[in-house]
Amino acid sequence: YGFYGVYSDKDLDETVKEPPKHPLAQHYDRWKNNSALTAPDAMKEDLNVLAQELDIDVSFKDKNDNGLSNGASGYSTVRNGKYHIIIDNTMSDRAQASTYAHEMGHILSQHLSEDEDRDYGNNYHRAEMEAEAEIFAYAFAKNYDVDNGEKTAVYLKSWNNDADPEQVRNAIDKAGKTIGTAQALIEKHVTGTNQIEENSRLSKQVSQKYSAKKNNKK
Repeated sequence: YGFYGVYSDKDLDETVKEPPKHPLAQHYDRWKNNSALTAPDAMKEDLNVLAQELDIDVSFKDKNDNGLSNGASGYSTVRNGKYHIIIDNTMSDRAQASTYAHEMGHILSQHLSEDEDRDYGNNYHRAEMEAEAEIFAYAFAKNYDVDNGEKTAVYLKSWNNDADPEQVRNAIDKAGKTIGTAQALIEKHVTGTNQIEENSRLSKQVSQKYSAKKNNKK
């Protein structure tokens, strides 16, 4: 029995302690310890950070707005080189935050142009763009424990009922890259570091070392 030790309750407590959360994860969960803040509020705050970083004008308006009069919950556009997001302010906070994330997904995915807000000339292309934006919005909301799975499934089906596997895969891949960009920008705001720039710097550093090592062998 020599390898069995006697442990106190304190030892056991130390053993089962959870590792500290990443600062970004703590940031996403901040609403849980703040009774004055809801998950949709936290989402909006971070979407506002993205809007500020990307110089996007965001407005919450009622149904009298021309772009909302057709029943849309929100829309995004670009005019004179500046992006705009307009959201129906009569919806619930959760719906507003989710729509905000969807429209942010369109902008981060570079779906907009000066000539026309979106390339609607091809239904296949539009369906893929709507899928990219909605998948981004779903993944973004999950950071705050907001599960829009049922809404997202219905929305994707409405645009992609006959989608082939390649179209779905392309949308998921694009949305994954877009959520990574959003998280890096929020992390920069929270911690002061830009993970995208840091990864680029490290990659360049490794490449330089590899090239130098390869040249030395010649």
